[in-house]
Amino acid sequence: YMADQMQDLARNVNIDADGFEFIIPDYQLFIPGTAIPKPEFIAATDKLKALTTGLEDADVIVSSYIFNQSVTGSNPELANKVSSERLDLVQNKIQASLEHNTVSVTGDARVSDKKGFIEGQSERPPGMIKIQIKQKPVKSDGSKPRKLDSMFGSANANMSVYDNFVKQAAAQKAKNHINPITNDELMDITRLWVDVALKLSDREFSIMDRFIYNQEKQYIKASNFDNNQSANNVVPLRQSA
Repeated sequence: YMADQMQDLARNVNIDADGFEFIIPDYQLFIPGTAIPKPEFIAATDKLKALTTGLEDADVIVSSYIFNQSVTGSNPELANKVSSERLDLVQNKIQASLEHNTVSVTGDARVSDKKGFIEGQSERPPGMIKIQIKQKPVKSDGSKPRKLDSMFGSANANMSVYDNFVKQAAAQKAKNHINPITNDELMDITRLWVDVALKLSDREFSIMDRFIYNQEKQYIKASNFDNNQSANNVVPLRQSA
């Protein structure tokens, strides 16, 4: 789901058992060398909010990276100011989307030198915003959270929500022959099913509609083909001789 939501913005998506992380090049969000949001900033942060809305018992870490050479005059003071202001803008957007006080949002602004850059070059080096979302080691009720891959196996960042769900459910089915599922695990899976269903995008509904349409078309073709084959296989006895 995360990869689908952020596919136009995110780079270096990494998903593991504890959470996920990705980076967004700064030129996707801000006017280069400044903390002034681009027109696309609102749409981009809305996608970020879609990932964090409903989140519980998690740590969200926002990092703002920039080079001194990313700003006019390669000014370190200006670079630090831009990096900090960008961090505040993104953090505030995420914080506003949270529904539970069990989620903490932290961040840091980092500035460094870009080796090899010569003042006067036509293009300045871009910075980036890094987002990390991790499960807390202990939930607010004192229990330990389930790892993301403990029920369904590792998610694939290159797959859609639907494809991931099918892959992980198939893996779980095979696993159940060895380790039968408990009632608590079944309830966790049911909640995950509901969560996946509610997060399906219009694009994914459209794809599923096309699947159904194509399957029906193939079924009709197959039915007509079988009927024609049956008719063609009826050969007069005189002709067969």
